[in-house]
Amino acid sequence: MKIRTDFVTNSSSTSFIIARKPTEKQREVMLKFVQDELLGENTILLTANSPKEEVAELLEQNGHPEKFEKVCQLLKDGYQVSIGWVSLAPSMETAPFFNIWQRLEEADGENFVPVECTLFG
Repeated sequence: MKIRTDFVTNSSSTSFIIARKPTEKQREVMLKFVQDELLGENTILLTANSPKEEVAELLEQNGHPEKFEKVCQLLKDGYQVSIGWVSLAPSMETAPFFNIWQRLEEADGENFVPVECTLFG
């Protein structure tokens, strides 16, 4: 797996310059963007009411049947479990996705559990 963490100049990268006075409105927009990208249309939300058959089928379809017991326990413990994928262009950097999951776990590990967060870009 290759994760780029520095500036790369080629046809698949871009740079930017922005100026901002941070506001609550900007924070809300950024939060919505992250939620849409990580928990958007390519995601299925499981809850404590989700039938075990559905959980098993979704994990099988997404290549993680071995996570069944862990996911069922998390659901029983009151967690919502999102199963999904992130569409990546062939050369798109996956580091931002790893960073957000790592930061969420560090900030609130009691309430955020990364079950399977491997991304190949």
